[in-house]
Amino acid sequence: MIRLALQMLGISVLVSGCDPAYGPKVGNDYGSGIELMITYADGEMATAIWPACARGFIGKPGTDIVRLSIAKNGQLQREFNADEIRVISERENSAPGYATWNIGPVGTSLITNEKDDPCFQRQKDREVGGRGDKTK
Repeated sequence: MIRLALQMLGISVLVSGCDPAYGPKVGNDYGSGIELMITYADGEMATAIWPACARGFIGKPGTDIVRLSIAKNGQLQREFNADEIRVISERENSAPGYATWNIGPVGTSLITNEKDDPCFQRQKDREVGGRGDKTK
């Protein structure tokens, strides 16, 4: 499981470090690890474990995503079909600047300002708490 998480992290780093990025960009707001199961139009399938607050692009060049399934603790949480993914990508692409699809237990939302991202605030709280400095 750790090897798979490291592989996905490596893929995310490579994808996020390259231009262009292939969306959609999704984020894990479940509070713990989730499993992403991605099916591409060319028949390829990819599976990855994403820790809480992981963010990254799940697309790849030359093909579309036709299904995205999200499971937590072996239980299916959410599934997106090709039409839903197309709408998600179009809305993401029309957003200026920062855009991430935040997927969590209360649903899916497009975050267009990093400071509105719940994981951004949790990270800031940890940074402040870790220094013992309670000022923001």
